[in-house]
Amino acid sequence: MNGENFVVAQDIGYWDNIIREQMPDSKFFLQDNIDALSEIVRSSTMPAFVTDITLRVFSHRTNRVYIPISDEAAIEHFFCICRTDDASKYERFLQTLQRRIQ
Repeated sequence: MNGENFVVAQDIGYWDNIIREQMPDSKFFLQDNIDALSEIVRSSTMPAFVTDITLRVFSHRTNRVYIPISDEAAIEHFFCICRTDDASKYERFLQTLQRRIQ
């Protein structure tokens, strides 16, 4: 994928460093408006990135082919941490997260 042009959301946090380090020959067209980004993705042939969660929500809205990225640099793990005393307060939230990742 290095060398391809991509349309990308402007505020992608630490992913910005990852894509620039892993694809130094690529150009990234940043969009600060999610509606504009979605429209560009729908109407252009430029590739774009999507997370597995976003894919589950929005995949039916486009005629795109989704290709998983298996590179180790693209795999991130997130944790939800709370005090043991507060676990019951977050139980429903944690169950929802668990269902979404399966």
